[in-house]
Amino acid sequence: MNQRPTTQIFVGDGSGQPKRAGDCHGDVPPLPAEKRRAPPGAVQRPRIAAKPIAARLAAATSLTTTPTTAKSTASQPGSEAVLPRAAAKEQVVAVRAPIEGDPWAKKYKKAYTILDFDGDATIAASDSRIALVRQFPDSDQRAVQYYLQLQHRNIVEVVEAFSSQNFLYIVMEEMTLCLYHLVRCPTYPNDAQLRSSLILDGLGFLHDTHLGYDRLRCRNVLVDRWGHMKLTNLEKLRPLTSEIEKSDAASVGEVALYLMQKDAGPGVRDSAQWYEFLNFVACAPTAKGVAQLRRDSILANMPRNHEKQLATLVLAAEVASLRLYKIAEEP
Repeated sequence: MNQRPTTQIFVGDGSGQPKRAGDCHGDVPPLPAEKRRAPPGAVQRPRIAAKPIAARLAAATSLTTTPTTAKSTASQPGSEAVLPRAAAKEQVVAVRAPIEGDPWAKKYKKAYTILDFDGDATIAASDSRIALVRQFPDSDQRAVQYYLQLQHRNIVEVVEAFSSQNFLYIVMEEMTLCLYHLVRCPTYPNDAQLRSSLILDGLGFLHDTHLGYDRLRCRNVLVDRWGHMKLTNLEKLRPLTSEIEKSDAASVGEVALYLMQKDAGPGVRDSAQWYEFLNFVACAPTAKGVAQLRRDSILANMPRNHEKQLATLVLAAEVASLRLYKIAEEP
């Protein structure tokens, strides 16, 4: 019997980008231009006059390093207010100002580009570290601020940043897999590994800072070989509303289904195997937020280092999951 390849490498030949792997969550059509507006109840911030990217980011270093506190917003007729929150348990801080120039000329050398993350990301090496590098247009101030300011053990860590004339480069810790690759792996998680895959602490922190994804995907959660999981794609964050909070909670249940049975159902097919998770998966679509999901009995008394349970599953995914790359022209 023929076996499918475990790893597939695409080498750029100048003829265009290789075809990407299908997203396990399916493609979502873009909104029409007239509907691309802030969600109801979102906090409206004044527009900032355009400045050179280095000046804008250097100003970020003046931000306070004290924990953020959430403020309630009065409800308006026909709209939903941003939900009041307690003070965030982790700090929102700023890293040092970005280095002038691009990382390829200054410090890093490209190895390969990962094509099946949510947005291309390049694995690169310097004399002192291996890192994951993402590029953003200098006009994307929201992505810049979120990556440089948000810090939590379940949010990808930024080690430094570079700014060129038209782009900003965010240099992050080395992360070469995401939950999408664990779904693509033929190995299934056990109960402890599935519990450790639910990224509720990181989502709870974002909600405490009035931010949410609206729809979390497996590709938005990176994982290293030690099982540490980190939320990424912070450029997709939106001001939190009650609807976004509910959507994020429902997305966690959907991610759990993909890990359990490699698809989103409907429902849990092997109820005997996943008996302890039936209530969690059933409640996720109607939960008011991740705080409600965190009270489920399956998550009680989990140790802080519970993510180590994922290490063996991640190692299996490294060799058995179909992955798409583009090798650097001059590695």
